[in-house]
Amino acid sequence: MKDTTIKTLDEKDFETIKSLKKYGLDRKLATVVIFLGLNKEPVTSRTIESGARMAQSEVSLGISAASRKGWITRTPIPGAASHRPTNLYSLAVPIKTILEELEQIIVETETERKSSFAKLKKIVN
Repeated sequence: MKDTTIKTLDEKDFETIKSLKKYGLDRKLATVVIFLGLNKEPVTSRTIESGARMAQSEVSLGISAASRKGWITRTPIPGAASHRPTNLYSLAVPIKTILEELEQIIVETETERKSSFAKLKKIVN
């Protein structure tokens, strides 16, 4: 039997995830990003499941979303034989970069909202 230690997210981490969710990031995506950001070494999806208290399907959805954005790297574990593929995951970009991308989206959305509201005011007046 292996003697391993799995880091788990704490209340502060879940508050960070809630904040990211308020700014439009999906909870599953935010949880995977925060978990990977706090773990300096690459981890398996099972480690994410345990450490972030997520179901396997939630982890898969979070990993898929992060992969589409180019935020994580996936490295297959050679010789790992199991009923599902075993990969190691890590952040491909620093969390700071992810937050900057999110900030840019927020700024663009707010600019669009202000423009739409100004047009509405012109129509009403």
